[in-house]
Amino acid sequence: MQNLKIFVCSHKPVPNILHDEVYTPIHLEGANSKHKSEMTDYVGDDTGENISEKGPHYSEGTAIYWIWKNEHDCKYVGLSQYRRQFDFHFTNENIEQFFGDGTDVILPKKYFRPNNRFYSVLTYMQMEDFLILRGVMKKLCPEYLPTLNSFLRGYIDYPFNMVVCRKELYDKYAEWVFSICEEMEKYVKYSDYVNSSRLFGYIIELLTPIYFIHNNKKIKTIDVMVGERKITMPLFHKLAMFILQNVIWRLRRNKPLSIDPSFYRGLQNGGIDIDCSY
Repeated sequence: MQNLKIFVCSHKPVPNILHDEVYTPIHLEGANSKHKSEMTDYVGDDTGENISEKGPHYSEGTAIYWIWKNEHDCKYVGLSQYRRQFDFHFTNENIEQFFGDGTDVILPKKYFRPNNRFYSVLTYMQMEDFLILRGVMKKLCPEYLPTLNSFLRGYIDYPFNMVVCRKELYDKYAEWVFSICEEMEKYVKYSDYVNSSRLFGYIIELLTPIYFIHNNKKIKTIDVMVGERKITMPLFHKLAMFILQNVIWRLRRNKPLSIDPSFYRGLQNGGIDIDCSY
């Protein structure tokens, strides 16, 4: 059994993409790709048990699903992207240094958002889709709703769908995430707008930290590189984040989010029968 495998996802050929005994490129949306002949050295997300045909709606989610269902021969697994990488080159030998202190999962460094997480979510997700997500969680896993509400009241994020953890934990995380996504598919109505069409990629990005936070997993974060540039937080943002997250958030984290009643009526009038009320 291999110690570690990190999949590097891309929907197109990328010169010099990371590819060695640990890093393995994975071709997103392989089922409908025009680049298959150019990407024969990538793992296809359309092989084995897969949801590759849902790629336009799931983005990196098709790779997350593929790893869950098809990778069974390593102790640790991870996902990164051709544009974004952890600012550390993992190897089979150095991976243990991150988990020896009881760490359960590696995520990207916390990202500060000037508006709370709820309002940032609504920049790429329709309110109706958010309410469907809440309704599905209320139906399938209501115990997670306080964590969802608290996280959305906050100002920090763990973005990009990038994760490294033990395979057995990864499988539990993926099973939970996709149980919610599969139930949501019964209700959502896709928009033709690009951001809206990628709905489930954004849903998974939102749910990923919520799973690990709710289950009290010890999270270690690593900076993320975009090309040659490291994503860093200016000192002023760090100060603002401290005040917002440790003063305002602590006072408001358990309050219900404010939802205009017209959105509930809109779902009912659209024939979407799910209880998403607070």
